[in-house]
Amino acid sequence: MVCGTPIDGPPFKAILNPSEDRRHYSSEMGKSESGLHSDTGWIAEGNATTQSIILDLEYAIELTGVAIQKPAGAGASNFVTSFEVELQLTPAGEWKRVYSAWGGLVFLGPQDERIPSDQMIFSYFAETKYARMIRITPLTWQGATAGLRTGVLAKHKRSHQQIRGMTSEKCDMMLRDPTHLFRRMWAAEAWAKQQPDEPRCWDQSRDQHGEKDQTSDVFFNDILHGTMCESNWYEGNPGALGDAGAIPQFSRDAFALLGFDEGIDDYCRSRAPFGYKDFLHAERCVAANVNILSLYGQRVPYNICRNLEWQACAARGRLPGQRTAMMRFATSPVDLDPTGMESGKPLGKCRGWLPPERPSEGYGYATDDIFFLEVCLFNQMCSNGEEMFSLGIGEGFQCDFSIARFAELRRLLLEPPEVPEGVRDC
Repeated sequence: MVCGTPIDGPPFKAILNPSEDRRHYSSEMGKSESGLHSDTGWIAEGNATTQSIILDLEYAIELTGVAIQKPAGAGASNFVTSFEVELQLTPAGEWKRVYSAWGGLVFLGPQDERIPSDQMIFSYFAETKYARMIRITPLTWQGATAGLRTGVLAKHKRSHQQIRGMTSEKCDMMLRDPTHLFRRMWAAEAWAKQQPDEPRCWDQSRDQHGEKDQTSDVFFNDILHGTMCESNWYEGNPGALGDAGAIPQFSRDAFALLGFDEGIDDYCRSRAPFGYKDFLHAERCVAANVNILSLYGQRVPYNICRNLEWQACAARGRLPGQRTAMMRFATSPVDLDPTGMESGKPLGKCRGWLPPERPSEGYGYATDDIFFLEVCLFNQMCSNGEEMFSLGIGEGFQCDFSIARFAELRRLLLEPPEVPEGVRDC
């Protein structure tokens, strides 16, 4: 039997029940098996308010609460009635107490000896939390000491590290992981590692050499209004194409194209008129009636904020020469492999192009990483983002741009990221 608390919390799709070797006890009376539906349970020894149980999920994941059962068998009369929960994002991170859906720091377990020991009590968090480690400390109990069996309520059955290849679900999870590279690519200085005390790209204006401060509200509102869509996304390229006031001229509908750099180059070369096949990358794509992002100037310096602006414009068909909202991929999103084992294009390994001038804090990402992020940004902004993962090279995708999903993206990006242990320098 499954029972919910009187107050519901964030929705969950899975009950995670870590194996016994991923459970750690400050003390135990006898041999503990604290998993849900296990044969015994955890029985604290001594003063239970100083005892705790820690669950290690192996990877961080979005959590929404905990599930509690009484111990089984002879220990069933000793059960936790209230407890507190602390979460840890990484094993070396800070423990943080969690608010319950009731509004305080107290979570409720079974309240009555008549409740069957196999009945689960769901005790919800006030909001979804991202964590790997969960610590439960008894506050009150019935019987001689505190006992329980427990698992964790989660939004997904597995972490993004456990999902092969690239999927809509995996994108969703990676963007919500505060330790993920996707959350640390937004430094104002292009290609740089994002530092806690340094400005992020939305803190500075897109023009005036990026030297004028602005609020994040200005940045995200300008994107929604498409303020920058009709600008020259080739500024800084050689010749007239790169002039600040120039607008590229297309002979027909110029759809937006995304992919790894070499894929984009091959795509444009195969479609450009004969006389343009040996031209530079940007000129060749314009000649092929293809919109790409190619900023190299100093007046509007490139960083990942320019990527988000360009993508939001492309998603709504607002780039210069874009007569419809059609977009295409020179590299199929379904072929992306973050491990690189099958594609040779791993995520987070600084593969692809890097500018020769090293950022002051060191390189934080490279061009291959950017395409992974672009796919996941579209997956978030477009309510039909899942369709991308069924497309072949060159097949059309029209984004169903969602203001609500964009607002959620804004919230995620404004939450401070956390740098995990063992981050590799480029």
